[in-house]
Amino acid sequence: MKAIPMKTKHNLLLAGMFLAATSSALATVRYVDGNSAYPTPPYTNWATAATIIQQAVDAAVSGDEIVVTNGTYATGGGQWGRTCWSTG
Repeated sequence: MKAIPMKTKHNLLLAGMFLAATSSALATVRYVDGNSAYPTPPYTNWATAATIIQQAVDAAVSGDEIVVTNGTYATGGGQWGRTCWSTG
């Protein structure tokens, strides 16, 4: 079996680190505040935060983070196929 040169190992390590760093950098943070005065999609800051958790979930894509401020959230929810789930 032929040994892998050190330069190739180094380049593979750098490529892996780059991919790991950029994949998390592409994620978007969505905000939810039940008292938001101007809820505006895509809910990417506190000034335009969603008032219902489901709004932020609907705007999110895989890998996004949803940050919810303190409060009671009793509305929302969704249905997907036959499975019904609630966020409240």
